[in-house]
Amino acid sequence: MRVKSQAVRAVLALGGGTTLAVAASWQQSSCLAFSAPLEDKLPKTAVVAKVACTTPKESFLLRLKIIARVAYLLVQVIIPLGWAALLHCIHPRLCPLTILHDMLYKVFISSGPCFLKLGQWAATRPDIFGKEFCSLVAQLQESAPTHTWAESLAELKRSGIPLEKLTNISKTPVHSGCIAQVHEGYYEGRKVAIKVMHPGILESIEIDLGVIKACVAFVDFIIPQSEWLSLGSCFEEFKALMKVQLDLRVEAANLTRFRENFKDIQGIRFPKPILKSQSVLVEEFMEGCSVREYMNGTITASPAEYRKVAKLGCKAFFKMVFCDNFVHADLHPGNILVSKDNHGEPILVILDPGLVSSLKKVDKKNFTELFSAVCVGDGHLAAELMIAGSEYHRCRDAANFKSAMQSIIDRVSIHKNRSFALKDIKIGEVLNDALIAVRQNCVKLDPNFTQLIISIIVLEGMGRSLWPEMNIFTVSIPFLIPNIEKTDVKRLIPIIKKMYT
Repeated sequence: MRVKSQAVRAVLALGGGTTLAVAASWQQSSCLAFSAPLEDKLPKTAVVAKVACTTPKESFLLRLKIIARVAYLLVQVIIPLGWAALLHCIHPRLCPLTILHDMLYKVFISSGPCFLKLGQWAATRPDIFGKEFCSLVAQLQESAPTHTWAESLAELKRSGIPLEKLTNISKTPVHSGCIAQVHEGYYEGRKVAIKVMHPGILESIEIDLGVIKACVAFVDFIIPQSEWLSLGSCFEEFKALMKVQLDLRVEAANLTRFRENFKDIQGIRFPKPILKSQSVLVEEFMEGCSVREYMNGTITASPAEYRKVAKLGCKAFFKMVFCDNFVHADLHPGNILVSKDNHGEPILVILDPGLVSSLKKVDKKNFTELFSAVCVGDGHLAAELMIAGSEYHRCRDAANFKSAMQSIIDRVSIHKNRSFALKDIKIGEVLNDALIAVRQNCVKLDPNFTQLIISIIVLEGMGRSLWPEMNIFTVSIPFLIPNIEKTDVKRLIPIIKKMYT
């Protein structure tokens, strides 16, 4: 039976993977501990959090929890979704795609932190899951299930944070994510945000990662071309990043580094960390409204203010990529606020940098060259760079791949469209088509490449809503040119300057 719907593919992957996950999770149950690479990402003072079984009784109880988890996924998730997917494949009217999308959304929001984060990631991949489904699960970026105030208070007491110095703590959280929730409070007279990790999160994530790993293996088995999406590598990166998030001291260290990187940049701010432990982070409370309110047009502001917000977002991203090589890897609208300075000028406030990414020196060079090729509209060069930078590939018809990339890039080339405004060209769709062409021609991209492309797609969606006339390539030039000088495509610099300055 041919799998027609991208959402149905996701259902099949979830179902098959859960069955395989029983063995994987069982093997992990003797001692669930974080892998060594995580320790390299922590501050020197941090201790890697672990879920360890020190007695036969604890080991037995954990095995029972694993069985219960798998049973829950089978009964409450896999069987209903499997039947729905089967009915949709038999005839779409038996189970419309909208119903299947709603069921998957409910799975993501109710099946634990890993699946919630997976849903947030899925929202950024319309090239895999389809636009309608991604629009639905984008809601997961705004909020997540909460835990009780009693559980937050217990965690605050266990954390070692000087609780006596925190006053007027709100019992109702102001925000919740897949790892932690945030309460308002005061520390030495200053308003602060108190981020408290959800109870039981360590054990839950370790078990669910085994389930997701098996799902990835199943997808690679039933959809051969998925190999070229680097799903296995993406999972390993996802696993490492999820585990890094389980120590809030890492987020505090990231905040400190971002604040240093942007200390001389006007209009972009990160909250200052104040107190930290593995499970609690107290940071400066940042006032402002979600950038999504600007995107939806619910904020009354001048066109000039909308333009400034859009440009600040682009400048922040391109500085992270080309200047600092330290990129916020979860930069969706739910993590961006807009505030005002004393003169009424907009300030972009960037939150939750628990996830960051950096490119190796060679990968950064490859990405800079590829971005430059797209800037000048050279699809043939872009294709050559993709093949040359691929870990391995089975591209049997390089000429066809080059032709396909040229056709795609022609849609954004300034030679083909003099205005090159977001209102005229949907860069997100172009990049989606590029990822599809990569998959169809069996060219394996580095996961960091894919992540940066995804970030540009998200950035384009924000920019289109805020300032349809914006040319994101023009905004990137001050950050891009110094990096091109260190690559093998220095010859493109005069062309880029002529086209965009």
